[in-house]
Amino acid sequence: MRTRLIQTGMLAVAIVTMRVAVSDAAAEGDTLWTELHDRLSVGVRSTVFRLEDHDRNPNATSAAQGSFYGSITELKASQDLWPYKFFADYLFCPYGGLELTWDRVEADTITRLDGHSDGTVIVNAPLLGAFGRYPNDTGFVPYAGVGVGYAFAHFEPDYHWTHAILPNGDFKAGPDWHQSFDMHDSWCWFLYAGLSVALNANWALDLYVRHEEMDVHATHSTYVGDTLTSGPTDFSLPFRNDALGIGARYSF
Repeated sequence: MRTRLIQTGMLAVAIVTMRVAVSDAAAEGDTLWTELHDRLSVGVRSTVFRLEDHDRNPNATSAAQGSFYGSITELKASQDLWPYKFFADYLFCPYGGLELTWDRVEADTITRLDGHSDGTVIVNAPLLGAFGRYPNDTGFVPYAGVGVGYAFAHFEPDYHWTHAILPNGDFKAGPDWHQSFDMHDSWCWFLYAGLSVALNANWALDLYVRHEEMDVHATHSTYVGDTLTSGPTDFSLPFRNDALGIGARYSF
């Protein structure tokens, strides 16, 4: 009898403990929902961009003649229109908050004299912005902001450029000669504005425009085997760009 009373008491304590735990979890969930409701929105954008400085002297074969670097006289924007550029906004008050988003900019390094490319510069940059907005009852909410980003850059070289292979297939400087661009990460800053167009209580169309100030820094080196023969030479490419975007936004 005593054993059954002890077991019954332990069961009652367990039930009470579980109810308290569930109640606490529900309270925490309610608190989290209260914090996120009407404050957090997430979405994706598709963007198209234009490099502000993309063309130099088309007949240049050296930096002294006005190229970006060496024989590179054109930075040709490579567009990717897939809507995968994620963003998240958090409102500290109805009139403003922070946005975290991600950007990708690509450009081919072209020698317009003969049309060949040294390779493609690819920049991925997480961007953090502070914005203000004008909430109203029309369903059209404009916003604008400023922010900073960190640009992770890398270079995908053309094989013929790496090994200086001539149009006829011969090695210009021998089979052991090769060159590289080592890209450096850097900071950038940007201005942006947009318009959120409500479709229903949660979904909205997002229209977006951005100006981004960015310089991509790199080091050029040449080798024969593992022996450095020229460089390292530092240079930079201007990646200042203007972007237009369209996307979808979901507000919690």
